Amino acid sequence: MIAERPAPYFSSDESRLLSYFRKIKNSASKNTVIQVARVAAKAE
Repeated sequence: MIAERPAPYFSSDESRLLSYFRKIKNSASKNTVIQVARVAAKAE
């Protein structure tokens, strides 16, 4: 039997942040955002 993965669910804030992230063209800026998110996740 194969279990189906649940569809990803994002809150409205997460969806908005993800859409902003996708609009970033500069890869250095994207890397900065990722680094900040990692630090914030560790702080929780």
